[in-house]
Amino acid sequence: DGMAGLASSGDQAFGRFIRDQRIALVGPVPNEKAQGAEIDDHDVVVKFGYRGGDKGRDPDTQGARMDVSYYNNTQAQQLAQADYGTVLSALRWAVFHNRKGHAQLPKECSGTRQLVSFMWLLADTHFNAGPNAIIDMLRFRPAGVRVFNTDLMLSSGRFAGYNPTGTPPVDYIRSFIKTHDPVLQYAVTRRLWTLGYLSGDERFSEVMEMGLRRYLEEL
Repeated sequence: DGMAGLASSGDQAFGRFIRDQRIALVGPVPNEKAQGAEIDDHDVVVKFGYRGGDKGRDPDTQGARMDVSYYNNTQAQQLAQADYGTVLSALRWAVFHNRKGHAQLPKECSGTRQLVSFMWLLADTHFNAGPNAIIDMLRFRPAGVRVFNTDLMLSSGRFAGYNPTGTPPVDYIRSFIKTHDPVLQYAVTRRLWTLGYLSGDERFSEVMEMGLRRYLEEL
């Protein structure tokens, strides 16, 4: 339970915001399916790497809302170099994957927190952004988490504007396999889905129904 024991004041406040809410977790995979209205109908909309403006807020396919954004270290650095005050004012919470990322912003910035890492449980690997956010939010017992625009790296592309202008092309599949264990990551995500902690759009459900062997073949 994310609000029990030695939970920080940030965790407790975030937990009060998340608990018993219907969460839409929206990934960066391009999607032409018009599900923006369904996304925006949730109590809380969570996305990744938001740095301001309309990026990630296409009302047709991604939903226009943005309540929470999760940041890895690279995204945190990009945020710190931008007009982060304006970005943070558009969010309820900005959540950083570790201390290095969180430290990119001044300590007095409100509405920011660092998630509790479970890397010490994992054998020489770590989860990427989606599973990290899922596990973080489930600790605060939302009413449910529904996943959109995410297929666990079976698509290497990202929606237009996800990366800053001039960013060199990234081979997401290669970097995924180098630094993350796809077997463990899929197994944990699918287990949460099987137990009913997660639901998802058509594509996410299709990936979960594949099973591990077919998923690895597709990967």
